[in-house]
Amino acid sequence: MHGMAKSSSDRLPKQSTLTGLAACLFIGGVLVLFLALYHDADRGGALLWTAGLLLVATVACWIASAKAGERAG
Repeated sequence: MHGMAKSSSDRLPKQSTLTGLAACLFIGGVLVLFLALYHDADRGGALLWTAGLLLVATVACWIASAKAGERAG
C-alpha cells in the first residue's frame, strides 16, 4: 500500500509522545524555576519568564495529550 496517503490522524503525535514531552517540559520548568530562585534577582526575571513559558507549554501538551486520547478511542 505504498500509494495510499496517510490520513491526517496518522500524522498527529500519539498520546504517549505528548505525555512524555509534557513530563520533560514540566521537569525543565521546575528546574529553571529553582535556578531562578537560587540566583540573584538580576537574572531572575528572565529565568522566571522562561520557567513560566515552559510550564504553560506543559499544560498545552497535557491538553493535546488528552485530546489525542479521545481521538484514539
